[in-house]
Amino acid sequence: MRHESAPLAFETPRLLARPLDQRDEQLYCDLFADVETMRFIGSPWPREHARRAFRVACRAMRRFAGRDVFLTLIDKAADSGVGLCSIQDIDAAGRLAELGLMLKPVACGQGYAKEILAATTSWAFRALPIDELRVRFATTHASAERVALGTGYTRNGYATQPEAMLCSWSARRESWSAAVE
Repeated sequence: MRHESAPLAFETPRLLARPLDQRDEQLYCDLFADVETMRFIGSPWPREHARRAFRVACRAMRRFAGRDVFLTLIDKAADSGVGLCSIQDIDAAGRLAELGLMLKPVACGQGYAKEILAATTSWAFRALPIDELRVRFATTHASAERVALGTGYTRNGYATQPEAMLCSWSARRESWSAAVE
């Protein structure tokens, strides 16, 4: 589903986004098992659950070649992983997908979220057969709302899940501007 000429890695001024691979298991598990990271997402996962999910994500990257994209975010100056980004549920017929982003607590508040959301959205519109990219987050996650607004996403609704009330935001290809990058 990914346009064959589009590389599956890209850079921002401070970050490298590259495909998730075996080197990233510790980062993946640390994020999904961390109470602070998961507070707006759901309950932290037990480590074994996180390890299994990591293996599934790695297989999905190999097997579905473009249906799900999992990226590791590397701070270029420190040469260390600071988070994960995914584009999942890529629906070529409906021309939409969902983007997810997780950062280590120490990486929050440094502008990485806005930087990577803008760059990933631009990359997705170049590389994937989509016209709309959606993000969802807890209505109580004020910093996520500021990031969505600051990158040009617009609110398009709410959804209730057992653990949280979520708001849904979208970026559309025809109105997307890379000026925020």
